[in-house]
Amino acid sequence: MKNGFVLAIAVAGLAASAQAASYGLLFEVSGDGGANWTQNLNVDVTSGAATVKFRISAYFQDGVTVNGNQAVAFNRFTGSNIITNWGSGFAGDQLQTYTRDVSSGNAAILSTTQTAAGRLLGNTTALSFASQLLLNLPSSPVYTTQILSGQIKIGNTAPGAFVRTIELKNNSQISLNFYGAGSTTAGPALGDLVNSNAVINVIPAPASLALVGLGGLVAARRRRA
Repeated sequence: MKNGFVLAIAVAGLAASAQAASYGLLFEVSGDGGANWTQNLNVDVTSGAATVKFRISAYFQDGVTVNGNQAVAFNRFTGSNIITNWGSGFAGDQLQTYTRDVSSGNAAILSTTQTAAGRLLGNTTALSFASQLLLNLPSSPVYTTQILSGQIKIGNTAPGAFVRTIELKNNSQISLNFYGAGSTTAGPALGDLVNSNAVINVIPAPASLALVGLGGLVAARRRRA
């Protein structure tokens, strides 16, 4: 199974105890070409634009049920996601790739639209995954299926580009369905819907901050002179 079910490692909050098991969308980013994934990434663009990979997965925990049975596989997501504070007004921002990683889905899910607040990914079309139904759970407390992925360039040629917070999150969720154990009939999950977002902190490196501080100190001394 290409993107299969894998353990979501170090995802804050997903494995925390709660009254009900959770499910939803999981957003992750990588600043090293996909070697490591996180939900909180610091990026420095003072010396040039930065490239960041992202991935969007559907996840569920043990205890999430569908039609009374334990969830075992992702079925369909209908809606759109967004990259906030990115693209508009920051010269050099670019969506370099955006792909579907599951076996089926309306091609319109890959459409993108620039808004004043950021870049919308997809619209209200459906994204399905129905060809590789699992009827037994893997031995893991959190199960994820990567459904979408891409790569963005974070530019640095506009005044506000150097210090900002970019967030990858759900924008519109009409449905997020799963299959239950022993059943080929999909439906909505019973559990806590918790979408886990990813944040990119665009900040100067410590050396760059030192230069900025030094520049301010020099300017202050000149004013006192």
